[in-house]
Amino acid sequence: MTLAREDNEKLAVEAARRGILPATLAAEFVREGLKRAAAEKKVERPAAELKRWLEPFLGDLRRRGGWPEDITITVFEHIRDQAHDLYDAAAEDVGRSALNRELGRMVKERLDAEVVTIGTRPKVKKVRRNSGSLIQLATLLKPKPGEGR
Repeated sequence: MTLAREDNEKLAVEAARRGILPATLAAEFVREGLKRAAAEKKVERPAAELKRWLEPFLGDLRRRGGWPEDITITVFEHIRDQAHDLYDAAAEDVGRSALNRELGRMVKERLDAEVVTIGTRPKVKKVRRNSGSLIQLATLLKPKPGEGR
């Protein structure tokens, strides 16, 4: 998105007044706008909008099949790279832990997957620190056994 020069200057002045970067201030404005619109029932709540946005990506993964056990990490990387502001607004609205659990369940359900286990315990993968990831741990998944899989 490109701002008019006048608006860009106003954004830079306000960001400097607050001691933050103009991009950070713009992201705050986006989050506030999403929350205000949701409160006015003009748009979905951010978490619902994020899940709706994610549906086509998960549908494509399911159709292609052959996804790796750590597919949940890939999905969260996709969110980070393509919809970070929306994710931040949703996390602020419902809480980061709750949102991540909800998104993890969604990945498992939409891919028709089951949890990889070691004995009776779920197998998890830690995400590298300082990787910029939205999650720290991911439960590993595999396709459910069945016809045509």
